Amino acid sequence: MPENKDSVTNTPQVTTLTAEVAKPNATVNAQEAITTATLTKVVTPEQFAESEKEREELKKQVTELRTKDKLNTLNNMFVKVKDEKAKEELIKKYSKADNVDQLKEFITEVYPILRASEEEKEEDNKEEPKVETKKGKAASLPKEPELPKEETESKAASVPVNKLQAIHQFINSGGRA
Repeated sequence: MPENKDSVTNTPQVTTLTAEVAKPNATVNAQEAITTATLTKVVTPEQFAESEKEREELKKQVTELRTKDKLNTLNNMFVKVKDEKAKEELIKKYSKADNVDQLKEFITEVYPILRASEEEKEEDNKEEPKVETKKGKAASLPKEPELPKEETESKAASVPVNKLQAIHQFINSGGRA
């Protein structure tokens, strides 16, 4: 045993640290753990109120855009309606429908069929001769008699043919008679 305490304390002591190498855990996939980790965000009451206000504004804008799209679609569907009052009534009636696109699909399927049947009716009406009787003064006037055409007169300005020939010869001769 050493008698001097200083000699013991002055000697350096070496401590060795041992660490085991971490082995991969077969039950935990590192990438999966990172992507599925949940984060908790603390929201202040002011931030929450602001986000609720923005959400309400966006909801209002979406509603307005849907209504505008619905009215535009209905206007395009009823473009062939000639009577403006009837058109407005149809738009008002069908604007209450939830899905106007289904109504549009229905019309696009049915319209060609209705149009074809309408054209068939028109063709049938054209084939049947209609006898129209004219009533009034114009129908009671006698037909004008045809006047005999004289062979000596030209149709153009009623100039006799022989005079036309004389004019033609004068022009062709260069103005010498």
